[in-house]
Amino acid sequence: MRNITLATLFFGLLFSCSNHADIPVWEITKEDGPKSYLIGTIDYMDKSENGDLLNELITNKFNEATTYITQIDIKNSDFLLTKQELEIGMNQTLKDVMEDVDFDYLQNLITEFNKSKTNNLLSPDSNRTRLIFYLQDALYNNNQNNFYFEQYFMKQAMGNKKNIVGLETYQDFYRTQSQISDEEQLGFMRTIGNVESFSNDYKNNIAEAYKEGDLEKIQEVTINTFPYQKTNYANFYTKKHTFWVRAIDSNLIQEKCFITLNATNLSGRGNFIETLLSKGYKVDKIQ
Repeated sequence: MRNITLATLFFGLLFSCSNHADIPVWEITKEDGPKSYLIGTIDYMDKSENGDLLNELITNKFNEATTYITQIDIKNSDFLLTKQELEIGMNQTLKDVMEDVDFDYLQNLITEFNKSKTNNLLSPDSNRTRLIFYLQDALYNNNQNNFYFEQYFMKQAMGNKKNIVGLETYQDFYRTQSQISDEEQLGFMRTIGNVESFSNDYKNNIAEAYKEGDLEKIQEVTINTFPYQKTNYANFYTKKHTFWVRAIDSNLIQEKCFITLNATNLSGRGNFIETLLSKGYKVDKIQ
């Protein structure tokens, strides 16, 4: 009986691993230039799973690259400019700029959220960041158990003295979201209901789609969960992709690069891969 139990456990683990899709990897070339590689990532994988995800192919392609291209351009990010994008301004708090009925809804959301001992989000009547960023602080809270691909590869790149290039500064990243209208921010807030449930449902759906290798589902879930992305699609995706490809064109032509990019940018209209193709690159999925 013990042997049967162990065998069942072994084959159960084997079956679960075999159903886990590999991280998507693309090979990028242009004319006679060097080969570069792009992988799609998410921020909602448990740390315990990274060993299965980072296989030999990915490790080798990273080691071969002379330049690591990461989504966030830390070197050229400006703290003061980023702070300006995050804050309401004029030393105002959310209570100062929201209607009473909307503020009461937000207050109830955060009060319920902070009942957990692990949550301690600043009260909205003393918070000076824009509503959209305050909501994101709550929704993305407590991800200490997650594996962050970009952090991992950034440390490896620094340790191996690779050239590091970023696609988008922090101030540019937050500027895109700071342009979302007040009406859209309030409308999004009203879809949340319960912060913990909303956040967990989104993260679990993204992780499940990623394990299945379903990139289309990842973007579909994302823009349906955050509807302001759908109405501001060009600013969140297509315009960025055009700028990003233009910014790294000289790197891709001259040297072997390894790129990590959030999987939401790799499907849908005007995605990053389509933009590479439109600029004369050959892009082949190799995993």
